[in-house]
Amino acid sequence: MSVDPTLPVLINDQGTFLNNCSNTISQTPLVELAFLSNVSQDSDGTEFVINLNPVCLVWCDFQNLFFTSNSGAFWINPAAANSCAISINRQTYESTQKKCIIFNLVEQVKKAWSVKNSKLEGSIPPQVNLLLNKYSIYNNNLSTANYAVGLSLDQVISQLLANNQIVPADSSNYATVQFTVTYRYYFKLLDVTLLVNFNYITKIPCFKNNQNCDFCPYSNANQNCRPCFNVPDDNTIGSFLDGNLNQFEEYSVDLNNAARTVMTDNTSNYLANIIDSDTVNKSGVGASTVISDSSGSVW
Repeated sequence: MSVDPTLPVLINDQGTFLNNCSNTISQTPLVELAFLSNVSQDSDGTEFVINLNPVCLVWCDFQNLFFTSNSGAFWINPAAANSCAISINRQTYESTQKKCIIFNLVEQVKKAWSVKNSKLEGSIPPQVNLLLNKYSIYNNNLSTANYAVGLSLDQVISQLLANNQIVPADSSNYATVQFTVTYRYYFKLLDVTLLVNFNYITKIPCFKNNQNCDFCPYSNANQNCRPCFNVPDDNTIGSFLDGNLNQFEEYSVDLNNAARTVMTDNTSNYLANIIDSDTVNKSGVGASTVISDSSGSVW
């Protein structure tokens, strides 16, 4: 299988502390909340990815930071622009050598350029170094992004419910969820693109995590997927029609000198064949009852 050369190449040389693995598997849902960038154009080259250590926020702070109070649309609260939670150079990340390394945007850009071009960082011209440090001052937090696409609060809850990751609960419960905000920083003079993943863990009130791991595919095999209508009085077609005459249009035709009553369902297409022999006997000799739906199918 060939690789599309127009797609960005993702490079992540970030390891885990001491190369240790985890003995536990997290059941915390992960939601990609937003994508931010300091430029609006798409990347067409190599992208270097770094995952930051999670920031824990109480729900009120998380909601005020990323969602407007009225519509619940995604935003970066201007009043919280100086918050450490969205400050780029106040984050940490984990690597093989250390569990908490201070993230520095300028150093990461230089490292990415060195890897991409197979050159030493000292090969970067002095004037480019000065501009890199200058621009990093103006791109010091997520609120300075020039391009943003994010989920609203309603879309976040709908996605979690649709994926059966959380379920409604009372006010004494909460659902732990991790959100990822991806920030892309492009430095044109060095043609370097960084993808920095900010991770936030919060607890959504009035919901709870759905940690049901039961897997019995045939446990409900003898049950109907959808409920059918109930027909009273020993399931006779007459009793059913008596209670539902307002849903049907009745008309008669002469066929083989026998009275034949045709009932047409104008509202539903899934009438079941529930005519039994007792119904035919009760209707008289030579008479029959026919049910047809609006598509013309006859039972």
